[in-house]
Amino acid sequence: MNTAKPLSSRLDYLDLTKGLLVCVMVIYHSLNYTNQYHLGFRFFSFLPPSFVLITGFLLAVVYFPRFQKGEPGLARRLVLRSLRLLALFVALNVVAQLVRSPAYGQRVGVAEFFAHWQEVFLQGGARLDGGGRIAAFEVLLPIAYTIALAPPLLILAAKIRFFLPVFCVSFVGLCGWLGHHDYPLVNLLFIGAGVIGIFGGWLVRDPDVLERFFWPALVAAVAYSVIGTGWGSLYSVQMAGSIIAVVFLCGLSMKLTSHFAGAWIIRHTIRVGQYSLVAYIGQIALLQLLVRPLGRPDPISWEALAMFGGTLVGMSLMVETSRWLRARSALADRAYKLVFA
Repeated sequence: MNTAKPLSSRLDYLDLTKGLLVCVMVIYHSLNYTNQYHLGFRFFSFLPPSFVLITGFLLAVVYFPRFQKGEPGLARRLVLRSLRLLALFVALNVVAQLVRSPAYGQRVGVAEFFAHWQEVFLQGGARLDGGGRIAAFEVLLPIAYTIALAPPLLILAAKIRFFLPVFCVSFVGLCGWLGHHDYPLVNLLFIGAGVIGIFGGWLVRDPDVLERFFWPALVAAVAYSVIGTGWGSLYSVQMAGSIIAVVFLCGLSMKLTSHFAGAWIIRHTIRVGQYSLVAYIGQIALLQLLVRPLGRPDPISWEALAMFGGTLVGMSLMVETSRWLRARSALADRAYKLVFA
């Protein structure tokens, strides 16, 4: 979620895929701020791990050929990106503990946040005894861990032919077993999605082939929409939904970039994908602002529609403003790269 610009026009489909996922996440997060907050996970349980999965896929597509060539400095660059993302996660949570509304059971305090560091950074999905979440922006952690894990996996994959498929099956199998037995290791389970993505990016040497899977993935997505609403809490179903969603959206994005590349809405959604980290943080901030005057409305209401529409429009403006500032200010561009790139 932290790529600033596409490395080539061939990767526009990945930026468009990320942009579409971010737009779906606006629905997911908006439902989380209604009085029926469970609906977000019920209908979109596949969504959070999808971001980890596509991160792994992007890493393999972009970096595996470069690791094969022995390009120096790649591992260090990825580890630094991982550390920057971890630092951003900590900074965001410190700010969140200071500004989030305690009326919604969201404030635990900065000291309490750090006191639960093991639950936050190792376990993931940690909650207080009363049920309130300890951390915000939690999906950033498994993304950061996936970025740090990618270099050794891709280096070994470049040297040992069958290393990556064996590792992926073993690691995801372990995650499935842990998930089935309700072990509270959310970060590890989400890293499993990143490993699946890395394996997928390694396996699909020609990403254009994903367009051929558009129709099968569409059929699978329709089937998942029925199964996932009832069984989405199962790890295997959640991972299957993430794979289906990413393959379907990649295929759709390839078709859209092939036939409608000049359309403003396509170009804008690609930019949302390029600035997906800004968009992700921005939508949470906007929802925190909108929930104060609107409260937690019924999901089928004008207030909920205003919350969704306001967040979508505000997020889009943030993306376009970030792009505009970077193009006109070297300082803004350096600041963006320091925090988000």
